[in-house]
Amino acid sequence: MIIGAGFGGLRATHALAGAPVTVHLLDRNNYHTFLPLLYQVAAAGWSRA
Repeated sequence: MIIGAGFGGLRATHALAGAPVTVHLLDRNNYHTFLPLLYQVAAAGWSRA
């Protein structure tokens, strides 16, 4: 059981993806937000390409 879907939780989940175990990822949100770039997205300074 992994509690929290921050960078560490997602990395641990990805690392255990091929292991013969059942992984449960618990997080209070159903999305992942990368806040350091949020101001660039809000100012339209970050493009998809």
